[in-house]
Amino acid sequence: MKVKCKVNASLALIKYWGKKDVFLNIPATSSLAVSVDKFYSISELELSDRDEIILNSKPVVLQNREKVFFDYARKILSEPNVRFKIKSENNFPTAAGLASSSSGFASIAACILKYFNKYSFNSASNLARVGSASAARAIYGGFTILKEGSKESFQLRDQSYFDDLRIIFAIIDSNEKELSSRVAMNICKRHEFYYDAWIASSKKIFKDALYFFLKKDFIRFGATIVESYQNMFALMFASSIFYFKSSTIDLIKYAANLRNEGIFVFETMDAGPQVKFICLEKNLNTILKGLKQNFNGINFIVSKVGCDLEWI
Repeated sequence: MKVKCKVNASLALIKYWGKKDVFLNIPATSSLAVSVDKFYSISELELSDRDEIILNSKPVVLQNREKVFFDYARKILSEPNVRFKIKSENNFPTAAGLASSSSGFASIAACILKYFNKYSFNSASNLARVGSASAARAIYGGFTILKEGSKESFQLRDQSYFDDLRIIFAIIDSNEKELSSRVAMNICKRHEFYYDAWIASSKKIFKDALYFFLKKDFIRFGATIVESYQNMFALMFASSIFYFKSSTIDLIKYAANLRNEGIFVFETMDAGPQVKFICLEKNLNTILKGLKQNFNGINFIVSKVGCDLEWI
């Protein structure tokens, strides 16, 4: 027997960065995210005599992260002796700052629970979180929230809400980043003065973002998106962590210039050099045309808001 599903990646618009519990990936900040339809993972599960993951046709050397995840799965299933064989494919670069772990672990968690007839959105979100906190959000389509200190996410609105929202991904460097998000978070936490300031600012930004999102005030919601990622990177800079490339800075400046001209596009970033632009469909062609004219050698991919996971 095999189980197979497809899960879209989750892009945090209001950022999660930092853990209250490193072992179980309990987030230190509340995040608000959107599912993206262009980036996804497809995972297939069957039982085996040992735990193994084959990612993009290559065997993965299981690290503590994967071992903890599988052990947690056995614990909540009350199946101490089962072992899992996973075949997983990402249709986008892995570990490059494009949230591959969100859709990857979410799809694996969903398959494990479905195999044992214990699947629900809540249970899958809980298990996925142990692999990657952002994976807790990826279980759902549309817009999701993972609250500070929570073990599960919930869907704030489905994909029909803000259905004219578009995300432009600027792929600057598809190679695996030198410093993982997990390691970077741990480094940032050592710089207590800046880390505490980040945690405090995140609370207000999240509250404001939720208010403007629910009012469908795109311009002021967009401003909180920019404030969130910039505060997160300010903490990284203070911790001597640098993911930016020269093109990254140029793209950020370009977005700011467009806003000054009255074209409302709001950039965000994760741990990596890639820039993501959030805009409405009415401005998409203008923004995309300008990006392609001004930035050679960068791959631009447009996504809509994604749907819930799909069983295959």
